[in-house]
Amino acid sequence: MSDKVTIQTPENVQITYRLAGIGSRMHAIINDYIIQIIAFTVLYILYIALISLFKLKTSWIPAFFVLLLFILNFGYFIFFEIFWKGQTPGKKWSGIRVMKDNGLPADTGSIILRNILRIIDFLPFLYTIGGLAVFFHPQNKRLGDMIAGTIVIREKDEDRKQLPKSTISMLEDHIKEFLIINPDEIILTSINQKYIHAAQQFVERELELPRSVLYERSIILADAIAENINFDKEKARKNPERFIEEVVLLYKKQKNIEL
Repeated sequence: MSDKVTIQTPENVQITYRLAGIGSRMHAIINDYIIQIIAFTVLYILYIALISLFKLKTSWIPAFFVLLLFILNFGYFIFFEIFWKGQTPGKKWSGIRVMKDNGLPADTGSIILRNILRIIDFLPFLYTIGGLAVFFHPQNKRLGDMIAGTIVIREKDEDRKQLPKSTISMLEDHIKEFLIINPDEIILTSINQKYIHAAQQFVERELELPRSVLYERSIILADAIAENINFDKEKARKNPERFIEEVVLLYKKQKNIEL
């Protein structure tokens, strides 16, 4: 079974991602649970301190504490995946990310749904249902992912940012100076990562694709990138292949990624 999935985005850009397997997902969840246990411990100490210091015996305090634990348990994943764009601290350390099946960032509704369904995925204990689903599903989905329409991808730095040395050398030899993009005016550090990923894949496959296919794909991708960075589409279309190459090289230089 392949660990890769190819997605065609609404901009007609094809992007291939590496799917996160059971190992990387378990590594992430263990790290997240360690953080939660630490938070639970701090809350419990505060709870005992409140009871002891203020001699509080009202019944609502234990109920409030249980409510806090419930919020922390489920709110932790929902909060981080919404505000960290599909990642929790554990996912970030493991180099994986949640996203929609169509290649777009996971929206609030799908994030809430997939995390509510953790209750079922966890059954009967230690994510037995979820683990079996990931093992047998062709896209490594647990039940929550199936219902919410999400996938979990691997996003290690080496997978996302690096190109083969031969490709890097080709770009540096080919692009002695930027002819289409003004590197002093265009800042690419905040560009949507899906475009960088697609541009890297395009550069890697330039020599493999027939000219007709290459030109057609380069136009589509150049238009999508130009729109994302507010660049003149007509200028990019004059030499779309060169434009994409310059985007990749300039991004790496501005990100200070070792070439």
